[in-house]
Amino acid sequence: MVDQTQTPTIPTVDSKADGKNDMFFANLAKSPGPYIPGTSWSYWKRMFLNYLSIRQVTDNRIKVLVLLTELGQVANTALEGLLHGATPEGKPFDDLLSILEKHYTPKVLVLAERYKLLQLSQKDNQSLSEFYAELSQAARDCRFTSVTDFEDCMVRMAFVKGIKNKNTRLRLLEKEEDGDSTGLLTLAQAFEAAQNQATSLNPSGAPLANVIGKVERNQPPRNQNQNRPRPVSSSTSSSTANDNDDQLGMKI
Repeated sequence: MVDQTQTPTIPTVDSKADGKNDMFFANLAKSPGPYIPGTSWSYWKRMFLNYLSIRQVTDNRIKVLVLLTELGQVANTALEGLLHGATPEGKPFDDLLSILEKHYTPKVLVLAERYKLLQLSQKDNQSLSEFYAELSQAARDCRFTSVTDFEDCMVRMAFVKGIKNKNTRLRLLEKEEDGDSTGLLTLAQAFEAAQNQATSLNPSGAPLANVIGKVERNQPPRNQNQNRPRPVSSSTSSSTANDNDDQLGMKI
C-alpha cells in the first residue's frame, strides 16, 4: 500500500529532454488560420494566443508580423482601414488586438441577452447536461456579475418578457445601457405614447408611404388642356387669310 502521508514527488526533466518536448509541442502547434468575419473573434484570438505561446513567440515585432500573416486578406484590409493609413507593422501588438476586438466584437445589449436567456428551453434530443451548458453559455453575456440589486434585475427581465406590445418590447431590447426598472417603465410608456399618437394620425395602420401615395392618388387630376395651345377662332382665321391676300396683291 502507498503511504498517503508522504508528499508525492514530481519527476524532474533534464534540459535536453525538456528541449525535445518543446520541439515536439511546437511541431504539433497549428495556427487557427485566417479569421473569418462573422465568426467568434474571442475564440480566434484565444487560439492565436495559444499558438504564439506554444511557438514561444515573445518579441513584439515578431508577434505583429505573425498576426498580420495569420489574419488573412479580409481582416488585414479592415485593419488598414481602421488605422486610417498608418502602417500596422509599426503598431504595438496589444494595440492591434484591441482595435480588431472592438471592430469584430458586437456591442452587448444586456436586456436583449437576458431576454434570450429566458426564452431558452430544452430542445428535443437535448440532454440535461447539454441544456445546462447552453444556459451557462448564454448567461455569460448577461452581466449578472455587475448586478447589485437582484430584485430589480428580475423585475426588469420579467417586465420585458411579459409586455404584450411587441413593438415596445423590441424598442426596449435595443437599449445598450441597462438602467433600473423605473427608468425602463418610463421608457416603455414613452414608446407606447408615441406609437398611439402615430396610430391616431394614421388610423388605417398602413405604412406612411402607402398613406402618402393614397392621398396623392385622390387629388383631382391636373387640367390637361392647361398647356395646350389655344384654338384659333374662325374670325381670326379669316382676317388672317385676308391680310395675307392683300399682302400678295401689293407684291404683284
